[in-house]
Amino acid sequence: MMLSAQQNVTYNGKTFKPAEVIETQIGNSGETLSFTISEIDMSPNGDWAKKISELQRQGKTYNPKDAPRPLYLSLSVDFKRRFKFPIAEEDSVSINVSYVKESMLENEFNEEEVNKMNSAVSKTDISGLKSDKKSVEEEVKKISKLMQEGKLSPDEAMKKIEALTQPMLNTLENSVIMNQETEEFKENRSTYNILFGDSAGNTESIPYKGTLHIIEFNSKRLRAYFKGTHFVECTDVARANDKSKPCEKVETGLFPNHKVFRVEDISITIDTNFKTFYDNR
Repeated sequence: MMLSAQQNVTYNGKTFKPAEVIETQIGNSGETLSFTISEIDMSPNGDWAKKISELQRQGKTYNPKDAPRPLYLSLSVDFKRRFKFPIAEEDSVSINVSYVKESMLENEFNEEEVNKMNSAVSKTDISGLKSDKKSVEEEVKKISKLMQEGKLSPDEAMKKIEALTQPMLNTLENSVIMNQETEEFKENRSTYNILFGDSAGNTESIPYKGTLHIIEFNSKRLRAYFKGTHFVECTDVARANDKSKPCEKVETGLFPNHKVFRVEDISITIDTNFKTFYDNR
């Protein structure tokens, strides 16, 4: 559905110019929404791609430095269930958990489960197994002596030894299998995922802590705001690969050795009509 657009979108003090792309859709049987805005349409169907194709058709080259440097923002929400649509101001929705935070919690949960499993396996009925082992060893010595005295054939001795050791092996195997049963991480909370790009500044920002408030959402308009914290990463390859590591100044504490350009408190305001709306319920 193509619509006219009026927009007021700001990210941490940076205001979007009239955008070529303002697209929203409801997906996954009405459980998710996604919103994208970009000052310039950089897709294969956009004017910039068409300009490059025309230059190539004429046998000319283009300088990547001449490419547009738009601001762009993508926002998605996974409600984990079918959400009420449309959302009017009186039923405004707040989402408190970011996809990044949820991923961090899942990572911590899985690590804890692995540690619990390893610990349980290492403690597998040690006392009982030691006692069984000692008893089996004594019986094996007796069987070996009988074989040496010619009172048992090698085959008979082997069968008796297998009969002695197999129960202990079964006990160990069953205990390990039991201790390997782990819980799965339960993803039952609504999460938001936000990405902001500043092409001119060669940075991308990801809000990972804070609350997203959806005030109004229908087939024509989205009104929302966010207050929280984001981290900023470099997209410029030369700067990212600089030996002095200017892009890895701050440890986020989200994941092991996760360092970024900076971390700061921010706000986002979205009040815009859409140019394109898709309803995939």
